Amino acid sequence: MNLLLDLGNSRCKFQIVENRQIKKHGALPYIGANKLAVIESLLREHNFNNKVIICSVFDVKFNNQLKKLLDGYSIKDYYFLAPAAHTFGVRLHYLAPENLGADRLAVLIAAKEKFIGNNCIVDCGTAITIDALDKKGLHHGGVILPGLVSMLQALTVDTDIQRNESSETYNVFSNATEDAIYTGCLSAVAGGIQHVIDTMQTHCDSFDHVIITGGDAETVIPILARKVEYEPKLVLDGLMVVMGNL
Repeated sequence: MNLLLDLGNSRCKFQIVENRQIKKHGALPYIGANKLAVIESLLREHNFNNKVIICSVFDVKFNNQLKKLLDGYSIKDYYFLAPAAHTFGVRLHYLAPENLGADRLAVLIAAKEKFIGNNCIVDCGTAITIDALDKKGLHHGGVILPGLVSMLQALTVDTDIQRNESSETYNVFSNATEDAIYTGCLSAVAGGIQHVIDTMQTHCDSFDHVIITGGDAETVIPILARKVEYEPKLVLDGLMVVMGNL
């Protein structure tokens, strides 16, 4: 069995693959648990005797700890996706490719594999990334902006505002402070995404596909003023491509 790990800031997304078939996938939150302990729970439950492919947003120290954990379970065939090492057919237009996040590379790899033409890929996570990928697999660069949760949390840091996440409602005529903040932040996210896409298209050919992924994608999609194609596990899809090419 193979294990694919998408290690984001808030969750460990995983996919278990056997004979090129997806057997199981899911997401495990880090809340209340050590990140390595969450990953170890997967290693204890399954016998991964083939490849482990990892996309990690964490630093070298954490990744080295993870390598020791994998070694402790006698897993030797593991691979950390690193933009500076191999881009699996995507050509990066980035001054320092090693500074591009592994998660951004993974969604570019997946988009190149799954969609024909000029693509814009929007990943709505802790940060929102918007990247342009042309039909020849050339990454033209992109934009990073704060994610929805980051915006909401920023407003509570320097103010006395108390959020009630369970009752937040999108309403441009909000009559409650919580709803007004939620609506404002969600509108800013959607507006920012729309503005970047429109501006990108004034400098290059129109996009054949605008693809959206990430934990907040389903919240953002209804507010966007354009058609998008939702791919809920695009990073893992990219790791599937990586696995097949190693």
